[in-house]
Amino acid sequence: TKEVIREILTSESNAKLELIAKGYSYKDLKLGRFDIKLRPEKVNAWDGVNKRRYTIPEQYVIRYEPLKETKDALDILNKSIDN
Repeated sequence: TKEVIREILTSESNAKLELIAKGYSYKDLKLGRFDIKLRPEKVNAWDGVNKRRYTIPEQYVIRYEPLKETKDALDILNKSIDN
């Protein structure tokens, strides 16, 4: 039923969020890989809207890399545009 599926997907999402909070990378079946990377501090970054320089602090970011199956599915979608 819908409620059981929703409960399973919610549990899966919560487990992935716990992994991210602990700094672990994970692979999501055939969709892609989520890597946790530490981005170093960036000094003297330019803010083009407010015309000023500022410092971006060191922080963790998520890097997503699609796997082959995801890239293939996207290629099929893009080919449908050409036709």
